[in-house]
Amino acid sequence: MLRVSFAVDGCKPAPLAGAPAVALALRVSVAEGVPVHAVLLRCEARIEAARRAYAPPEQEALFDLFGEPARHARTLRAVPWVQTSLLVPAFRDEVVVDLPLPCGTDFDAPVAKYFEALDAGEVPLTLLFSGTVFHARADGALQVSPVSWTSEARFGLPVSVYREAFERHHPGSALLPIPRDVLERLRRYKAARGAATWAQAIDALLTDHEGAS
Repeated sequence: MLRVSFAVDGCKPAPLAGAPAVALALRVSVAEGVPVHAVLLRCEARIEAARRAYAPPEQEALFDLFGEPARHARTLRAVPWVQTSLLVPAFRDEVVVDLPLPCGTDFDAPVAKYFEALDAGEVPLTLLFSGTVFHARADGALQVSPVSWTSEARFGLPVSVYREAFERHHPGSALLPIPRDVLERLRRYKAARGAATWAQAIDALLTDHEGAS
């Protein structure tokens, strides 16, 4: 089997993405200098939550995912992020390509909850790879080899890069998935209060609730 290895050299907000995404600089290497025509690569990215420490405010913010902070030693677990695919172009020895990981816009999703709970630092990622390598044999003929299921790479993704990727598309905002019936009730409240924006309507609603508490 052709030996293929992976490493992540860095990251940045994906520059041309139509939605918030982080681009990892993925280094793909093969042994023996075999000419590679292409790699059909599949990647599963997951957050290894137990591989970092959390400040008390972060522990409290992670309650929805992992429960009481006192139980985190038992409940911290890997959080699946995304499964994605990538076509790696022709290369010899090694090549660095951008591997985009979408940030998502659903703040009820576990990945979004996890990132929103963090103040700073890095998020420990594990990338699991599979796929197919099209490469040349010694006689020049085309050969097809699988990417080993044991192939993986680890990387610490700065929280600041994830936030910057989101801010580029939705500066100063958060997207909340609201059912249409709830949105209609909020629209009527907005009109009754004479609020000019949705943010003003929600702020007024929270103020009314806090005043009644």
